[in-house]
Amino acid sequence: MNTKIVLPVQLPMTNESNLSEALHAGVTVLSINPFQSNQSALNTFYEIVTRIGKEAGIVPGILFDIPVGAELNAINLMSEVSKKEILTRVETGFEHGVSILALPISGSPILTDIRNSAVSHPNVLILAKIAAKTDMTKIGVTPYDDYDGLFLDRDHLAKSMPIEDMPGVEQTLISQFVTFGKPVVTSGQMLSSLMLSAAPVSGDVTDVAFAVMSGTDALFLSDAAARSGSLQAVNLLKRIASRAEVAHTSTFLQDRINDFSITDATAAEAISMARQKRVKAIVTITSAGYTARQISRYKPKVPVIAVTDNTTVAGALQISWGVTPLMVARGSSRETFIESAIGFLKTSIHMRPGDVVVIVSGIPFGKAKHVNNLIVQEYQE
Repeated sequence: MNTKIVLPVQLPMTNESNLSEALHAGVTVLSINPFQSNQSALNTFYEIVTRIGKEAGIVPGILFDIPVGAELNAINLMSEVSKKEILTRVETGFEHGVSILALPISGSPILTDIRNSAVSHPNVLILAKIAAKTDMTKIGVTPYDDYDGLFLDRDHLAKSMPIEDMPGVEQTLISQFVTFGKPVVTSGQMLSSLMLSAAPVSGDVTDVAFAVMSGTDALFLSDAAARSGSLQAVNLLKRIASRAEVAHTSTFLQDRINDFSITDATAAEAISMARQKRVKAIVTITSAGYTARQISRYKPKVPVIAVTDNTTVAGALQISWGVTPLMVARGSSRETFIESAIGFLKTSIHMRPGDVVVIVSGIPFGKAKHVNNLIVQEYQE
């Protein structure tokens, strides 16, 4: 399955065994609300996730989901001391592995301070959390320079407009962001009927499938489904999403890009080559994740391995469709990046002599958002 799964975690009830099972089952990102916990519980969570990641050889993504509505409005009534404590939690999170921030468009002055904290950590992805129809006008016609992606809060958004308008609005928003290589997380009551039944209602299944077929990168499992049994919900979500991916045909149109750069051209050529039968994977060498996201937007049929030496970048890439982040030691050479990717592919997809890998990178090596080099490499034992 290429669509990513985000699992909400309720703190301070952090069960290491359950988190480990979820990550091994296919969850790539864990979401927490920094407003609902204290620093001690958050520190315990970071330690557990780091330990699980090292044991499994992965870098899980950690997402700060900033709430909307009454919970956010309540922040405005807090004392300055309490607000400062929240900001300290947020800053500490970015220092301990939080790589993604779902930030509401408006609702409280504290959002500006949270954003500034994230910006001071340049590889943290800031997602525009759209939860009301008015939010769509506040991000402007081209929001792509202000935000790194979209967190689509379907439950709150649907309450702000005629319900019959919601499917079209959802498709439009997802398309706008994906077109520019901005990952999309779709949230809603994903499989919430599992709270009442061992099997989901048909509407839940259609809800998940519609999000996948609209082009979303990641699905945010509902709190209700997570509480009812996260492993069952994750496995069910994977089955539905996998089937929807087969039915979905990418409708990405290159002529929708206003500024067609060398990076765009290189990514498009990599996708074209990946359609050849012998090509088994695309490898991107990335310092900020940009290259991998530009390729991910095309929804390629082969795995995308993003090799990086930055843990925040690796965690942030966990929400990008079809991308598997692979860590190498900081300061490694370009050759080491490539060798690590080939070694990983040899065991993960059982490459055979004669199989081909498309390698995308930039020259000079290590320069962010600068992709101009494409190599086609045949695997030999």
